[in-house]
Amino acid sequence: MIYACKSDLSNTKKEKNDLPPNIEIAKNIEVYYSENALKSALLTAPVMMREQDSVNKTTFPNGIKLDMFNPDGTLGSTLTSKYGEMDHLTNQMIAKDSVVRE
Repeated sequence: MIYACKSDLSNTKKEKNDLPPNIEIAKNIEVYYSENALKSALLTAPVMMREQDSVNKTTFPNGIKLDMFNPDGTLGSTLTSKYGEMDHLTNQMIAKDSVVRE
């Protein structure tokens, strides 16, 4: 098999220049949380942003989906919102704007 890709460097440079300085950005993320070696939650988000100078907060400006699992591993509930923050000092997730729990 042969694989190939093409990268337009002019687009890459433009995208890099459009980013705020000292901001880490990840797209289409999945973060698994566990307690006592058991999966307790799955956080998915289209965009995750973290300031390199501030390790205390991660923001999810385009919304979150948080699946929370029962001790037996089955899905217990799901929370969605249009904006989210993770406070790493208090280990708390903050959901804002159109928060729905199912």
